[in-house]
Amino acid sequence: MDSLSDLPHGPRQSYYRNQVKKAPLPAYLQGKEKDDELLEVLLKMKSEEEPFIRKVSLEKKNLTIVLAPENQLAELAKYSTSELDFSIATFNLGPYECTPIFYRNLLLKSKRSGTSPVRLGPILIHYQKDEKTF
Repeated sequence: MDSLSDLPHGPRQSYYRNQVKKAPLPAYLQGKEKDDELLEVLLKMKSEEEPFIRKVSLEKKNLTIVLAPENQLAELAKYSTSELDFSIATFNLGPYECTPIFYRNLLLKSKRSGTSPVRLGPILIHYQKDEKTF
């Protein structure tokens, strides 16, 4: 203890400090090597019985991973008729960008609104958010 401010100010802070001391450190802080995320994706892609990881593209400045089960790709090919049927939104997930692609199932219609329901299509995980990635 270097100063009085290092002392806990109450029972909750004391409990929290004890829990933090008990929690294990991440592997890279314990002196172990950090896990290689790309290698894990490639090994998972190779070992899957039903493929979910469709494509891994590694370029000089960009990594792109396409995730989609077989039935989703079949529906996408069956129900999509034009580019107007798709919508794309990109979310930031730390160092990655996540872009799920949505499409409309044209065989179903809502009784209330008369429009086709929106379905989740393939998911893209990438580093850069630019047109070249898509």
